[in-house]
Amino acid sequence: MLRSQRRIQFKGGLQSNLIDDYFVENVRSLKIDELWLACDTDQSLPAFRTACDKLIKGGFNREKIKCYVLIGDDMEANENRLQKVYRMGAMPFAQLRRDSKPFKTEYSMEWKAFTRQWQRPVSIKAHMERGTQFRDYST
Repeated sequence: MLRSQRRIQFKGGLQSNLIDDYFVENVRSLKIDELWLACDTDQSLPAFRTACDKLIKGGFNREKIKCYVLIGDDMEANENRLQKVYRMGAMPFAQLRRDSKPFKTEYSMEWKAFTRQWQRPVSIKAHMERGTQFRDYST
């Protein structure tokens, strides 16, 4: 079914540890527009690196490999993880952590600005090419 479709988008946040050679071989023949992975903790970075390496070797690039990155607890640690995801070959997309409470979790303006910067590909590329830290953008 997927072989006849165009601009396929796997937006569910695929589990990095499930990306293996068999998976990559089977999706290479598809017309993939976006393939989203998830990297929510520092502990998930090794599996994420392996998945990116396999996808890049299979012909995918940062334009196609996207990554949800859960943030909202430690800005410096989150910044480091977002940068690592970018350097590994994926375009990171920051998502603020939401509690399972019946009301929306509120974050400071600094967190909202930080999140916004890490949700815009042009901003992310400029940020990474200049080697700046987020705090350089907060003024």
